[in-house]
Amino acid sequence: MEEIDPETWGKLGRYQKLASPTENQSNGYIGYLTVVWKKERTAGRDLWSAFAQYFEEWTQEQWINTSMVTQKHLRQFLGDNGVYIEVRAGLRIAVALFNVLYQPWTPEQIQEWSKKSSTFRRNLEDPAFLENITPDEPLDLSRMKHHTTGLHTATDTSAPCNRPTASRAALHPTTP
Repeated sequence: MEEIDPETWGKLGRYQKLASPTENQSNGYIGYLTVVWKKERTAGRDLWSAFAQYFEEWTQEQWINTSMVTQKHLRQFLGDNGVYIEVRAGLRIAVALFNVLYQPWTPEQIQEWSKKSSTFRRNLEDPAFLENITPDEPLDLSRMKHHTTGLHTATDTSAPCNRPTASRAALHPTTP
């Protein structure tokens, strides 16, 4: 982790009262929260809720003023622990962090993140984790692996950002 400010490490209230936190203070704030969340095994909806609580007042400028290394660590931590965060060429990590909204993961998103992260793959072995990040019913990963080309999505306009969410048929394809 990048350098942090020892005067504000672990002192969330003190950090939140700062008018213009330094990069080191912001890095420490993020670092401390991720240490706590990791220790408490906070994941899925609970992690998203905690993330939203602590960062709802952050501006895009505040995200940009944290170190790139800290942004990358936070993005990886969130994704590994069930908070979907968009990753694509040309999208600044700070912007992706600023735009994090809770959404159930689609089969495609699960497969994509699984390719990138062994921590995420281990977390998927826990049925409670999988149930926590998917809509309605948990995914049957053994079926999904065999039907990766047959997955379809339906648009759910009640979902945050109107992003596609997997339909039940897509989550549980039937074998002919």
